[in-house]
Amino acid sequence: IPVDLPTLAGYDLVVLSDIDARSFTDDQLEALRSFVRDLGGGLLMAGVRDAFGLGGYAYTPVEEVLPATFDLRRRRDRASLAMVIGIDKSGSMTMPVAPGVIKLDLANEGAARSALLLSPMDRIAVEHVDTAVTWTIPMTAVSDPESIAARIRPAQPGGGGIYVDVALEAGYEALRAETTQLKHLLLFSDGSDSEEMTRARVLVRQALADGITTSIVSMGAGPDSPELEVLAGLGGGR
Repeated sequence: IPVDLPTLAGYDLVVLSDIDARSFTDDQLEALRSFVRDLGGGLLMAGVRDAFGLGGYAYTPVEEVLPATFDLRRRRDRASLAMVIGIDKSGSMTMPVAPGVIKLDLANEGAARSALLLSPMDRIAVEHVDTAVTWTIPMTAVSDPESIAARIRPAQPGGGGIYVDVALEAGYEALRAETTQLKHLLLFSDGSDSEEMTRARVLVRQALADGITTSIVSMGAGPDSPELEVLAGLGGGR
């Protein structure tokens, strides 16, 4: 899809058919907003898992010009959720991914945006992990998501590599103590340096049996990414 607005101006309609927001650069998302808002171009979004809120369009320029909002905080008919977000803060997460941006910055931002989607009926905890767990945010109600997001973003790297088993154990222990209808663990882990996963499959399976699902974001495609994908599958997540 064109990045520049003059090229987009040659079209009457852009159709986003089951394609998620991660498929676009920031400049492309901005150009789509200007195409609709400033030039009056047409925009049609269709799809299920890779469109709308599930497709990651919440808080993007494209959401601003669609006739829908993906703010789950307004929903009164959904189940309550307790979520633990685990974030790899090991030394490998200092790898630059853009000028002035490291892997940890991306993981922190992803976690912050996840928190912004939660409602006051939900609960959240955030752990930053290398060889040990640091609870950046102990389990708390999401009464002020902006404040929670602001506490996540500044977290700094530690050392060593992430011990995935340790991250999972701590997160599941916190979730088992909760009484919400849904329980979920979201882990951001370096695809090139995820260590200590000898018990991870057992831990994930047991958590699922206890009603806790697990999703994993591999930070970069590396040698550990396939195992992280297996764990997410075993955990009933994404």
